[in-house]
Amino acid sequence: MKPLQTVVLLLAAFFLQPTAAGLIPLGGASPNLLLCITLILVIKAREPAPIIGLCVLTSILQELCFSLYAGPAPAAIFIIGITAVFAGKFLALEHPIFLAGLTAADTLVYSGILWVGQVLLGAPYGFLQVLRLQPAYAAHNLVLMALLYLLFLKNAEGRYSI
Repeated sequence: MKPLQTVVLLLAAFFLQPTAAGLIPLGGASPNLLLCITLILVIKAREPAPIIGLCVLTSILQELCFSLYAGPAPAAIFIIGITAVFAGKFLALEHPIFLAGLTAADTLVYSGILWVGQVLLGAPYGFLQVLRLQPAYAAHNLVLMALLYLLFLKNAEGRYSI
């Protein structure tokens, strides 16, 4: 992906996540734009390390500007980026079935890491409250990932084609 497209997507995630994403709640959950954009950018990147760094930096800035707890989300975005790199070595992530599975799994991983970090920082809620919202979070992220797939991956030439 071109650097300008990457910057525009990350800026969109930075500004739309705390503002517009909350306007379309489903069962108390809203889509995680930065998680989905991180997955798409890492999958499309030839060299994923700088992309993961930019996504983590965006997450740090987002937490400093808009969040009550600073720290757990950048760690979660870093781990999401690493899992996308490892999954890309074993699966054809350009295929929508594998991408949907990775998105659903990473949504659960992200929420778990976020919960652990926030509990360590003093959040007063339990893991069952986090699990209760997972179907709604996964549904939102799968719809968003389907849109991103159609925009960025559907017509792109596969990495493994000659």
